Amino acid sequence: MILRTRLIIISLCWIWMLSSCNEGRFKQGKILYDFHCAGCHMEDGTGLAGIYPPVNGSDFLMNYKEKLPNIIRFGIEGPILVNGQEYDIAMSGIPELSAVEISNISNYIFNAWTNDLGIMSFAEVMESLEEE
Repeated sequence: MILRTRLIIISLCWIWMLSSCNEGRFKQGKILYDFHCAGCHMEDGTGLAGIYPPVNGSDFLMNYKEKLPNIIRFGIEGPILVNGQEYDIAMSGIPELSAVEISNISNYIFNAWTNDLGIMSFAEVMESLEEE
C-alpha cells in the first residue's frame, strides 16, 4: 500500500512538472521582467509616456536586438530614438543578474505583447554581454 501511494505521488509530480513547463514558454523571463523592468517599462511594455521608452513594439529594440542583454546588464545613457520619440533618461544596469536571467528576460521581451523578434541563443547573449 505504501509503495503504491508513493508511485501515485511520484506520477502526479511528474505530470504536474511536465504540464507546468507548457504553462508559459517564457515564464521565468516574465517573472524577472515584472520584478526588474516593469516598474519603468510597465507590465504591458508600453513604457511611461515621454519618460521611459516602450519595449512593446519598439523599433529601437527591433533595430538593436543584439544589444539588449548588454543594456540590461550595463544600462544605457544618452538620447535614444524609439518609435519617433526621443528619450534621454539614463537606464541603470542590473549587474547582479546572471547571463541565464538576462537571457530569460531578453527572450521574454522579444516574444511578449505584440513583439515577434524570435529567440536569442545563449551564445548570442554571452557575446552581447562581452561587448562594452
